[in-house]
Amino acid sequence: DSNNGASQGLILRLDESTNGMPYSTLAETYTQIYKDLDEAISLYGESGMNRKEGDVWMPNVNVAHAIYARAALTKQDYAKALSEAKLAREGYPLMNNTEYYAGFCNPTGEWIMGSFGGSQENNWYWQFACNGYYASTQQTGAGAIGRELINRIPNNDARKALFLTEDKFPGYNFNDGSVMDLTYGILGMGEKEKEADALWDEAAAYCKKMAVSGLTAPYEAGYMYLGGQLKFYVFDTLGVGYLPFIRSSEMVLIEAEANYFLNNEAAAQAALVELNATSGRNAEYTCTKTGDALWNEIMDYRELELWGEGFAWSDYKRWNRDVIRNGFDKGGNAHISIATTIPASGANKWTWDVPLNETDYNDELKVSGN
Repeated sequence: DSNNGASQGLILRLDESTNGMPYSTLAETYTQIYKDLDEAISLYGESGMNRKEGDVWMPNVNVAHAIYARAALTKQDYAKALSEAKLAREGYPLMNNTEYYAGFCNPTGEWIMGSFGGSQENNWYWQFACNGYYASTQQTGAGAIGRELINRIPNNDARKALFLTEDKFPGYNFNDGSVMDLTYGILGMGEKEKEADALWDEAAAYCKKMAVSGLTAPYEAGYMYLGGQLKFYVFDTLGVGYLPFIRSSEMVLIEAEANYFLNNEAAAQAALVELNATSGRNAEYTCTKTGDALWNEIMDYRELELWGEGFAWSDYKRWNRDVIRNGFDKGGNAHISIATTIPASGANKWTWDVPLNETDYNDELKVSGN
């Protein structure tokens, strides 16, 4: 879409001036991003500066390499994305399943960067943890993974255990409203009271089984949703906990995607095997898929691995892929109010407008005659 970088980029101010300035091209914008990252990496090397152990909210050279990998992937500079992703995850091995089940509220050795999680600076009510304020006191839940996606993932995958999915509760019909409300997807709110109550009991028992030791139990309000997550916790009220921003798993997925588009399908397959089998998340995982099937596999596991960490919108935009949200009547689990398709071609291709504070006062941006 960028016409080889000739399309509109940003108003690329490199100082504090407020004079009129035209748009840069997208190529010029990325040239500056690359230049800034090269300089940052060089300065880290010259200074030997690093953050204190555990201070994941502070940047270091690995963070610079990770941001470089993201920028290069978006630019479709796949060779650069591949090399930077490998550098970014040096010293940050993939976490094991015990760490994966620990609530995603304390950093592990895989976190390249995350938020500060102390009680003096926290997310309060806005934290979407499964044991956070709303999941504990209201019926709003804490977020649910897409039904179609999670049903494509094998049941023996450790990550699938962190969601209230149909495989956990065999013998129930999730499509006729007998044991679950088909508007909201609330487990146990069905037309057949006895069966619905039994499902609620099983869902509550599963939540108790998966609860993280030492933390408040999930979904204490008693409302559990199909696909409801048990991934993110807080360790204090109302929303105290760390959140991951960059993890080594993302870098492995960047390697998989970059290798795919570099026509090195064997290396892309190997990256998926490292993420899924070598890590122990699914020890039986193998990958021999090629072509479109391999690409779909990469996208599925990126969505699964990074669910809830803030990637879906930018990934779909980058992939030029429609957002398709199906309601229960079409095999999904989206509420009727958002069960829709959002085409990638719509709404200016999901591109943010330049703020009015810039366009109103920057004469270089005014259209002739206006």
